[in-house]
Amino acid sequence: MDQRDKKSLDEFWDIEKLLPQKKQPTVFRAHTYDTKPVEVIVTAKESTSDDKLTTIEMRPSYSDEGKLSFFKPAAEPPKPSLEYSPNNPFIKSVKIYKRDDFGYYSAFYDDGIKYLKKIGTNCDEPSFFSYVPQYSQLNPAQLNFYFYMRNELRSGHVISASYSYILLYIFELLNIHPDKEHALWQLCFVWQSYREKYMKLDPLMKEWITDFCLINQLLPSAEMLGTAHKTAIETASLKELYICAGKSEEELFSGNELVSALLELCTNYDWKKSKYATAENIPLYEKYIPEALRNVLASMKGRQGVFVGTGELKRDAFAGAICTPNTKCRIEVSYCSIARSHEMRFLISDVIKHTENRIRSYIGVKSKLTVYSLPVDIRKCIDSFMDENLGGKRAIKKQEEIHEYDKLYDAPKREFSLENAKLIEETSWQTTQILVEAFEDEGTNGVPDTVIKEIFSESSLGEEMNDEDSLKVALEPYMDFISAALACDASKQAIIAKEKGRMTDSLADEINEIAADIFGDIILEKDGSFYAVIEDYREVFE
Repeated sequence: MDQRDKKSLDEFWDIEKLLPQKKQPTVFRAHTYDTKPVEVIVTAKESTSDDKLTTIEMRPSYSDEGKLSFFKPAAEPPKPSLEYSPNNPFIKSVKIYKRDDFGYYSAFYDDGIKYLKKIGTNCDEPSFFSYVPQYSQLNPAQLNFYFYMRNELRSGHVISASYSYILLYIFELLNIHPDKEHALWQLCFVWQSYREKYMKLDPLMKEWITDFCLINQLLPSAEMLGTAHKTAIETASLKELYICAGKSEEELFSGNELVSALLELCTNYDWKKSKYATAENIPLYEKYIPEALRNVLASMKGRQGVFVGTGELKRDAFAGAICTPNTKCRIEVSYCSIARSHEMRFLISDVIKHTENRIRSYIGVKSKLTVYSLPVDIRKCIDSFMDENLGGKRAIKKQEEIHEYDKLYDAPKREFSLENAKLIEETSWQTTQILVEAFEDEGTNGVPDTVIKEIFSESSLGEEMNDEDSLKVALEPYMDFISAALACDASKQAIIAKEKGRMTDSLADEINEIAADIFGDIILEKDGSFYAVIEDYREVFE
């Protein structure tokens, strides 16, 4: 065989030659350059929300592997055009962001400026209706009436007008009137003047006035709002703006507005539904519960963190109203919400319950409400106030209630007669003689022994079990826990509850439920880390 053929045959079986060749590593030499890096910026097109193309800048980025990519830099957060902290203990900060991308209702603003000083003549009201009323929709007769109505309202006179005219004037006050403080007075005046006739104003005006005050750094007062003040406090999104009603901290903590708001919005217990708040006792409740809470607030004045529960309000101004470009903005408010603060709700609820317990003691009621976690200093504050104003117990004269049907069972009124008395006595002796003869040979004194045994047996003369005895019988399985409650022993209570496979609070609640069903009241109340038997019921178990 030829040597070349043999060589070719050998190379055919050489596997290494069949495999791909490895690349030889490239050798790099270090170089230095006296240059500065240049940042490359690439532009690109991006679709907006209204399907238009806009040019954006893309910046380069190199990965760890050296790959080049481009990214859109994050937009810087917008800066507020106005930021301030109002004179309100609940509202921490207000930020106003102007909307530069809004261009609607600019013609409305121009017309409003043109018509601002027009005065109409007295005339009959021409009919006019519009969901979004504007000056351009009015004919000359309607414009004349609107100017006349507006002048009357500016003077403090309320005249009859349809809802569309009223709404147009509100839009003017929100957007065009140059004197913002006077505009606020007019907004409140219009609201309370027409709210009964046009009930749809309430849900709108409480929010529009809120936005107007926040944008223009104003605070509404109770005098401005009049009859609408209570509605604003109860239903507005930012109730805390209306609770202060333009008062200083001193006036706020000593006045009625804050107390009323806390009793209405910030409690889990409604004292008006108490079964002891009867017609006779309701004056005590109405007087001392608000007064006790006012004393508690006065003692808390100046403390840090009295009102907790941070809330945020973020929205576009004047939703549902005409809003011109110079007024359109976004509002962000950081505030302390008293209505959503669980800590404050528990505190106010316990203040009310403890005060009612003192009222119950005064009127002679043993039943007490459970007060869970009232701080010692606040409890002492309430007790000091109640001792000074409502100490001791009230003397109660119980009068038997006389029903009309009771008179039917009264003995007939007759004059005393000796003859009638003798007749009754003779009849009685005749009855006795008959009974003696009938039982002459049976039992003692002519009365059968079986009858005597039946009359004087324990079954017929057994004493009826009273409420306290019934309560002891029902709570027999829990007496070890009640004994620990009498001793105020928290560790023993925890051990007993664990042995029964229960939580301490759950076991105490079960005992209170049984007591409430039988006795009409609970017998345990939590005092710090342990449950204790209420003082009025300790003698039942001791």
